Amino acid sequence: FQQTISNRLIIFSSIFHTVSEIESLKREFNWIDSDYNYIAFNSAWGSENIYTQFFNNRKCKTFSLQHAMYYEFIGPIPLDTINYLNIQAKYFLAWGQYTQDQIGKFLSNDTKILKVGNPLFTDNLTHNKKINVKPGVESIFIPLPRVLYLNEVKALLILLSHSKYLSNSIFYIRLHPSWNKELFL
Repeated sequence: FQQTISNRLIIFSSIFHTVSEIESLKREFNWIDSDYNYIAFNSAWGSENIYTQFFNNRKCKTFSLQHAMYYEFIGPIPLDTINYLNIQAKYFLAWGQYTQDQIGKFLSNDTKILKVGNPLFTDNLTHNKKINVKPGVESIFIPLPRVLYLNEVKALLILLSHSKYLSNSIFYIRLHPSWNKELFL
C-alpha cells in the first residue's frame, strides 16, 4: 500500500510539474508565432522536450543539437537512446554523415537532419583562431559519454593506445559534464 501511494505521488508531481511548465510557457510566450525559431540543446528530454513541443504547436521552426556521439546501440539498449528516439524538434542539427547513417532510421518522419558539422572542428572556430585543428587521422576528437560508461571508456582508450595506425595521432578528448577531471587523469 505504501509503495502505491509513493508511486501516485511521483506521478502526480510529474504531471503537475509538466502542466505548470506549459501554463508558464503560455503566459510568457503567447505572442510567439511562426516567425520565430527555437533551438533546444536536447529536445528529447526534460523541460526542453516540453518547450520544443510548445513551440512546434506555435508553428515555430524548432531545432535540436547533437550534443554527443550518437550511434545505434548493439546489445543492451541504454537510456541514452532517448536522445535520438524521442527528438521532438523539426530539425536535428547533426555533426555529419555518420550520425545520419547511424540514427536516421530512428527519427520521426517529421524530423529532418541538417548536417552542420561538429562545433569543435568547424571552419568558423578555425577562422577565429579559437582552435587550429582539422579532424582526420592526425587529429581525432573523442567526446566521452557519461562516467557511467567508465569501463567502456577504459577499453576504448586502451584499444586506441595500442593501434599502430593511430600512433602519430593527437586525441582531443571532451569529458562529459558527469566526469571529474581528476578522476579521468
